[in-house]
Amino acid sequence: MKHFLITGITLSFLVLFNSFSLNESDKELPDLIREAFTKITSGKVVIIEEPEYASGFAIAGTSDTTRMDVSEFYISKYEVTNKEYQEFLKEYRPNASANDWDNVRIDSSKWMNHVTYATPFVDHYHVHPAYEEYPVVNVSHEGAEAYCQWLTKKINMQLENGTSVTLRLPTREEWVRAAREDEHELKYAWGNEELIDKSGELFCNFNIDKKAYNKLLSSQKKKTKRSVVVGTMDRLQSKVNVTSPVKAYTPSKNGLYNMNGNVAEMLNVKFVAMGGCWDSSSSEIQIESEMHYIAPSPYIGFRPVMVFN
Repeated sequence: MKHFLITGITLSFLVLFNSFSLNESDKELPDLIREAFTKITSGKVVIIEEPEYASGFAIAGTSDTTRMDVSEFYISKYEVTNKEYQEFLKEYRPNASANDWDNVRIDSSKWMNHVTYATPFVDHYHVHPAYEEYPVVNVSHEGAEAYCQWLTKKINMQLENGTSVTLRLPTREEWVRAAREDEHELKYAWGNEELIDKSGELFCNFNIDKKAYNKLLSSQKKKTKRSVVVGTMDRLQSKVNVTSPVKAYTPSKNGLYNMNGNVAEMLNVKFVAMGGCWDSSSSEIQIESEMHYIAPSPYIGFRPVMVFN
């Protein structure tokens, strides 16, 4: 299967895990698994501690610097999709208490205060086939953790020889290291400080108006000294989809999609999400940009990390 998502428990995934065994010295995943996860080697992470602004974001500045060592781990190349989370809910609900279900269910009503024409998103975003490969949003931190626990059990049931893994939400240090590895001053995961490429396409999904886009376009033309073919502005003006599919836009150097923009991604600690979202400004989608939240939100999604026990 060409596009194999470990975060979606498919038959082929279970068969694959049942067809091999791992041991402590074997840290390399098979090719199909490698298509869904990126291995992040152990190393240092450098994080600048930023002041928080009224928007709820911490933006690049000149605050204190933290240096930490991070052990090897694997991280999903993609944000968890509506389809994957719905599969989890389908299995979770029959045995869940009312309180547990309330903690993990999707709260579609959260769209109402964040988009102009919210009703179609409330009714269709999380359940319509057209949005299956879009990132799940409007879920709680508890829901994201429960999803990771559910997926951990699914995977470990297929492993042999006592091998086991744990899937969970990343720490802040893991998330930042995944986004830029040893390039400690990198602002954007795709590897440069440009927001549009030579064809005029944006590198990620964020909030940009026509005036700002044209300014970026003019700057790109001057740098490349060539005509720029524009294919982005129609999408900017239509705003049909506020999020984008999890495989959209330019991946990072190590193959991770949407580490900047699209949806801000939850950490293992509550109420902090990284990387900015579809409604963030260009200054709020840097690798170290933090978004603080208090409840499920259309701005917030997640992706799991995986470690060998």
